[in-house]
Amino acid sequence: MVHRALTIPELIHLIVNNVPLGDDGWPSSDWRSPDLPTLQALALTCRAFHEPALDVLWSLQEGLSHLVECLPTDLWTILDDRHGTLTLNEPTRPTTHQDWERLEFYARRVRSLRYGPRKSPLNPYLRMSRVLSGKLFRWLLSSSPSHHLLPRLRFLEWYGSDIPFDYVDSAHMLFGPQLYMLDIGSCLQMLVHLHRRSPDIQDLHIHPDGNGGPDSDHQPIPRDILTSLTPLRSLTLESFSPFDIDVLAGLSTLPHLTEVKIVIATITRQDKRSLLETDYPAAQSLEFRALKSITLVLSFMTELSTILSVCRFPRLRRLNLTSFWGSEPHAFDEMLQVIHDCCSHGVLETIQIHTVPGQLTHLEEGIQVITATSLSRLCAFRRMRKIWLLTEMYIALDDYLLEEMAMAWPCLESLRFQSMAEDSWLIQNAATLEGLVPLARYCPSLKSLTIDVDPSDTFISPHAEPGGGHCNRVLRSIDFKQPFATDIYNVAEIGAFLYAIFPNLQAINEYDSTMTSDCWRLVENTVHVLRKVSQWPRNAGES
Repeated sequence: MVHRALTIPELIHLIVNNVPLGDDGWPSSDWRSPDLPTLQALALTCRAFHEPALDVLWSLQEGLSHLVECLPTDLWTILDDRHGTLTLNEPTRPTTHQDWERLEFYARRVRSLRYGPRKSPLNPYLRMSRVLSGKLFRWLLSSSPSHHLLPRLRFLEWYGSDIPFDYVDSAHMLFGPQLYMLDIGSCLQMLVHLHRRSPDIQDLHIHPDGNGGPDSDHQPIPRDILTSLTPLRSLTLESFSPFDIDVLAGLSTLPHLTEVKIVIATITRQDKRSLLETDYPAAQSLEFRALKSITLVLSFMTELSTILSVCRFPRLRRLNLTSFWGSEPHAFDEMLQVIHDCCSHGVLETIQIHTVPGQLTHLEEGIQVITATSLSRLCAFRRMRKIWLLTEMYIALDDYLLEEMAMAWPCLESLRFQSMAEDSWLIQNAATLEGLVPLARYCPSLKSLTIDVDPSDTFISPHAEPGGGHCNRVLRSIDFKQPFATDIYNVAEIGAFLYAIFPNLQAINEYDSTMTSDCWRLVENTVHVLRKVSQWPRNAGES
């Protein structure tokens, strides 16, 4: 007799939904199926577990071959080829409702369908699904008695150069009324049907995969396709084609759009053409009323500025910008000014700017430096929690700027100013360890710090504690890129200073194995020793 606890549906679903994920080779848990033998055992345990276990067992499918194999065997056959392709038997007899009963019994349980690379990225010998011939694929979708083959499909991933091209003309029939997320390659003809067949789509990823037909990866996304998706909340757009800024005007009309990622990539450094297809009137401004996060990855810093300059983001919290081919100080300064003008000073919390190193570090006019004047524009944003700047240029910091930033950002949690220029340590840095004191004093939530300072003149007074007694007890890790002369006295002074303002500091240059890290490792050891010494009286009292 079944225990009364197993008559509670919530408890049954809790048990089934907590079956561990199987080791199927996929790195992301979103596409890893639960352990199949465990689910099979649950489904056969008793009636209480049967339906819930089957729901989870069939919830994620890698292709449609398992469903095809639920049809009568006289309708399909397996070809003797290297893929073991499933194909339609010829001639095809008319089907009855009974032929489809078993398939429909399982098809209604499918929530996620993945059509992508047929091999696992971590296990190339793991077969994900049999290939369906194009004829069988089209027949399956067009002959099903149900209007939608997978009526409860929520997530569809469709990309990969090994998907047969003759799937494309009928693949849109997989779109159903419950579809929530679509991750698709360059099959733009499929997207034309999306707003009609899946009116509640909220998450859309479009990226090149070389399988949408000739030159499909270089076709611009039609504006009308995107503007028709009114419920859309998240959009990722990756392409090799020029980006028409007019698409932004369409995106700005979507009332629920909260997250956007646009990646427009060039292939070679020699291709210096702008990836912005058209100019946009400077006087016209596009307001994204709901947008909270935007990521832009373009070739040049000037393109980033051009896009941002025609936009207004009253609710933007996260801004992530990447320039493939470096930058120069004037373009960087212009971009910071554009950020200052287009984002709300009381809402923006995260700024990440990355310019790819090794491209434009040295020009004819000499060393390229981001000045303190440029960086001071960021102090207008009063709710800043995360500032990351990774660039091939040199970053000119001084103690006055660090104090201004610390006082402007009381909620700061992560600060990373990192120059990736060759021999950047040869440039004399005006910022010193004294400049870190305001960060310890005014930024109590600061957890991580990457910065270049000159520690050579650090001095510990016997009459006053470094930092005036102010300290940050949250920060655990610091990365310094500036080396220094490692005499014993200097190491002790630097270690004592850092311990005074960051008493819980655990690691310095933790993942850096260069000579720069070696000298700072001595400082880290000094900090650890000082922490042990500070605990002596307390430990003695306890014993």
